Amino acid sequence: MIFPQLAPFTDLALLLLRVMVGIVFITSGWNHLKKPAARSRDIGMSKGFTIFLGAIEVAGGLGVMLGVVTQLAALGLILVMLGAISEKDFHLAHRLLGRIRNKRMELRHDACANESRDRHHRRWRPFSVEMICNAHVRTSA
Repeated sequence: MIFPQLAPFTDLALLLLRVMVGIVFITSGWNHLKKPAARSRDIGMSKGFTIFLGAIEVAGGLGVMLGVVTQLAALGLILVMLGAISEKDFHLAHRLLGRIRNKRMELRHDACANESRDRHHRRWRPFSVEMICNAHVRTSA
């Protein structure tokens, strides 16, 4: 142990930790239960599922905070949070890939616009932008 003089406060520290975790989940679950329609729009789930999540969060928070079936309550909260993390990661990845695709299409569009504008100059280019533009027209049609 790094600080042996703090060993007598271990029980108090664990109690405060359980109370704080319980308060976080109880307030989150209460928000789900208080305004389920608005909250369901925010998280992208149905109203019934939002009420279900709120009930689990309140019950799990109370269980952890009061020390009643703490391990079972913590397991339920872990499962809820794993679902939330996977849902958030899916939306984040989808949004990121959409931005990359949109940027690629925007760059392709700019290249085609520059090619049509500069066509009369007949400058030498290391690759044919006209090929890219024609491929874009074929795939878009």
